[in-house]
Amino acid sequence: KDGSGALAALLQACVPAEIPDWEVLSATLIAWRQVIIRDDTARDAFRWRGGAQSVVAAMRYAAKNNNDDCRIAALELIAAAATRCESNKGALAKAGVCSDLAKALVTKNDNLLKSAARAVCTIAAADDTRSATSASFDTSRALVDAGAVEALIQALKVIKNSSDLLVALRQLAKSDEAVKRIIRNGGAAICADIIDTFCFQDTKLAIKAVGLLRNLAANDDAKDRICSDGTLDALFKLALHYPRETLLIEHTLATIAQIALRKPSNAIKILNKSGIQLILDAMRNHPTHAATQRQACLAIRNLVARLGLDALAQDNAKNTAIQGFLDDGAEDLLRKASTQSSANVDVAYAALRDLGISVQISTYELGQDGRGELVPKAHFGDKANVNFRPVFGASDDIDDKISQADAQGSAPLTAFSLM
Repeated sequence: KDGSGALAALLQACVPAEIPDWEVLSATLIAWRQVIIRDDTARDAFRWRGGAQSVVAAMRYAAKNNNDDCRIAALELIAAAATRCESNKGALAKAGVCSDLAKALVTKNDNLLKSAARAVCTIAAADDTRSATSASFDTSRALVDAGAVEALIQALKVIKNSSDLLVALRQLAKSDEAVKRIIRNGGAAICADIIDTFCFQDTKLAIKAVGLLRNLAANDDAKDRICSDGTLDALFKLALHYPRETLLIEHTLATIAQIALRKPSNAIKILNKSGIQLILDAMRNHPTHAATQRQACLAIRNLVARLGLDALAQDNAKNTAIQGFLDDGAEDLLRKASTQSSANVDVAYAALRDLGISVQISTYELGQDGRGELVPKAHFGDKANVNFRPVFGASDDIDDKISQADAQGSAPLTAFSLM
C-alpha cells in the first residue's frame, strides 16, 4: 500500500510539469501496473490513491505532447486497474476515461491501438464477481457515444486479424443502438471477411469473430443482413471446419438461434444450408457441454416454431423441418440435453413440444419412506387438474390450512426429468 501511495504521489508530481521527464512518467506508470497485477489489495486501493484521476491526466498530458510510449503505459495501467474491479471501473468512468479511450483508438500506431482496445475490453466488462451490480452497460454506452464503435471498425479494416479489436467491439455490442452502429458501419461484413481470410488458420480469432456475430444477431435488421450478405455462409463453413471447438460451436448455435427468432424467412435459409445436420452434429460432438446443448435446443425451437405462419414461408416447410429433425435423431438428443443442466429442461421441453412430441416435465420427490416417486408437473397445454375449480368460492377453513402448510415447512428438493 505504501508503494502505491508513493507511485501515486510521483505520478501527480509529473503531470503537469514545465519540463516533463517522460522517462520518469513512463517508469511510474509501468511500476504501478506491476504492483497492481501482482497484488489484488493494491488494485482495490487504486481509486483511493487518486489513481483514476492521475492516470487519466497522465494519458491526456502524453496525448497533448504526442508521446505514444507514455500513452501506452497509461492505457496498460488502466486495463490492469479495471480488471475484475467494479469500483475502479466506476472511478475511471467518472474521471472521463471513455472519451480518451475513443480518441486513443484513432491512431496509426499499432501498439497504441492494441493497448487502447485492451483498456476498452476491461473497463466495459462485467467481470467483478464480488460486486452485486455492474455499470458495464452504462460504460459501454458512454464509449459508443464517444465514437469508439466507428474507431474500432475503421481499425479492423486495416488490422483485420486483431483479436483485441474484435473483443473490444463485442464488449460494446450490448445495446440495440450499439449493434445498429456496428451494422451500419459494416461490422457484420467485416466479420465475414475476417472469417474467410484468417479464421480457418487461427482458432482463437475465429472464436472472437463468431462471438461478435452472436451479439450482433440479437438485432432484427442485423439478422436479415447476416443472412443475405454472405456472413451466414462463412459461419457455416467455419463451424464445419472446427466441429470440436466447443466455444466456437456454442457461439455458432446461439447465432443461428437468434437469426431464426421471429424470422421464418431466415429459418428457411438456415434449413436449406443443412442447418439440421449442423445443429444435431453439434449436439452429438459436445454431449456434456450444457451451454452448447442449450443453444442447440433454442435453435431447433426457433427454426420450427413459426414456420407456416409467414407469407414468405412455404406451406410444407414446417412439416419438412420437423420430419428432418426427427429422422436425424433430434428426440433422443433433446432428451439427453435436458439432463445436462436444470437450466436446459425448459428449452428441451419446448423444442420437443414444437417437434410434435408428447412430453411433460416431471419431478422426483422423496416420500416419507425415503423412496423416490415420479410426480408429473402441470404445464400450460397439459390436461387440466381435476381438482381445479375455475370459479371463486369462499373457504371457511383457509386460516387452518395456512397454519397446517406453515407447520409442514418447506417443500422437499426435487430433481427435474423429461418423460
